[in-house]
Amino acid sequence: MGRHTLLSDTLRGQTYKILAECFYSPDDELMALLRDVSESPSAFVCRLADVAGEVTEPDQLPVDHAKLFVGPYKLLAPPYGSVYLEDGRLMGQSTIQVKNLYSEEGLHFVLREAPDHVSVELEFMYLLISRTIEAANKSDCDEERCYRDKQRSFLAGHLGQWVPAFATKLEDAAQTNFYRTLGNVTRLFVEEDLTDLCRVDQESG
Repeated sequence: MGRHTLLSDTLRGQTYKILAECFYSPDDELMALLRDVSESPSAFVCRLADVAGEVTEPDQLPVDHAKLFVGPYKLLAPPYGSVYLEDGRLMGQSTIQVKNLYSEEGLHFVLREAPDHVSVELEFMYLLISRTIEAANKSDCDEERCYRDKQRSFLAGHLGQWVPAFATKLEDAAQTNFYRTLGNVTRLFVEEDLTDLCRVDQESG
């Protein structure tokens, strides 16, 4: 695919990985990570890093995170795909489908969250991109094409189907600028990435 595409994939993978980390409970390690990537070539990552650097009351982040994603009361922005794909149902058929996709890639492990948690699905995209890069480095065009197809299929059939609604709910419900921005950045990045993958597929076809 060439050097430009490999660089682009590296940045895409980094963005998915950092977005995934941002949906876990906020701590000093997350803030340090965002400081470290403040000069990333990814505009999405830079925007998150900038907002993290503007946090003046870090104690507010765990409170907002809990209200949005954890509970114990009604979640303001449930981070599970099935909620949006199956009319509010948790651990539905769509969750099983996602778990099966992980198994097909040889991922048999204990997850930190439900299989369709936004962080887990974002990390799965990071994995698919990493395997695409590995195939390109081996000059295995068939395997590279296969994993790029898997990226597009997962975005179009799963993550990209529900993240826009979830992110919009997050933007509306968040009390901190960090989580409002996280919702906006996640929605824009996922939508843009799916559009770009479909465009590349049409051009190569």
